[in-house]
Amino acid sequence: CPWLLPWGMQDWCFSPEFLAEWRRRFPAADVVEFPQAGHYLFEDAREELLTTVRSFLDSTTPLGD
Repeated sequence: CPWLLPWGMQDWCFSPEFLAEWRRRFPAADVVEFPQAGHYLFEDAREELLTTVRSFLDSTTPLGD
């Protein structure tokens, strides 16, 4: 199952150390770091996040296929 992990690198709660653990547990996941975004990724990097999610969904095969 494809995974996308968009990550705000300035997050006060889920720090880059959390991301490192997610990378370790899910090495096949697509990780996109947003260097200037924090915990509220949808507010901090809305347009970039929407572009990332759309691109991921466009490149992903639906589970039923």
